[in-house]
Amino acid sequence: MWEFNVQNSYSLGFWGFLAVGMLVGLVIWAFKRGGAQQPPAAPPTPPAPLAPAPPTVGQQNAFQSLAQAQARILQNSTYLLESAELSVQTALTNKRADERQKYADDIEQGRSGTNGGAQTGGGGTQRGTSYTLTVNGAPVGQGQTRVDIAGGYVNLTPAPGTQGYAPNTRVTLTVVPDALGATASFHGAGQRGPLEGVVTLRNNRNVTVTIVPPTNPSP
Repeated sequence: MWEFNVQNSYSLGFWGFLAVGMLVGLVIWAFKRGGAQQPPAAPPTPPAPLAPAPPTVGQQNAFQSLAQAQARILQNSTYLLESAELSVQTALTNKRADERQKYADDIEQGRSGTNGGAQTGGGGTQRGTSYTLTVNGAPVGQGQTRVDIAGGYVNLTPAPGTQGYAPNTRVTLTVVPDALGATASFHGAGQRGPLEGVVTLRNNRNVTVTIVPPTNPSP
């Protein structure tokens, strides 16, 4: 029969310690092996984006005011551009009218001539340094500002003096037609608009004004 003694207790302790060490090593190896075979953890799901908050009443009013201001700026810019374009067109029209008037005056001056005395030519009688103006065959008298013609009348600015007009006097003829929408044509004067002409008295002048009825007359 096996008997317990000190030597046997030492042998038992050694083998027991060795067995415990091997068991602990096996457990650690199994743990590591099992951990290596586990799939990697999935990345965290990002949070859902927050929905934008609806604009407040104050923001809506601010947006509306801004849109109205932009519309006004655009409208004013368009008006300024149209006004500038109209001014340029008017200036060009007036310049062409002045050039035509000067050309007509030069031709008339060459026809009538000047000799410092009384003479007849160009639609009136020149006395000294004054010139006369005739509109549709009717001489314009002292202080006269209106000449009646077929279909209306013509306003004259300025009116002649006692001896007529001084040299280089610029006379504006404004037509007032009887029919609404009618226009006028001028012969012997530069046309500055549908119902306006101008003539510069550098000699005696004869102007013929014709009123053109409207295309679609008012009932």
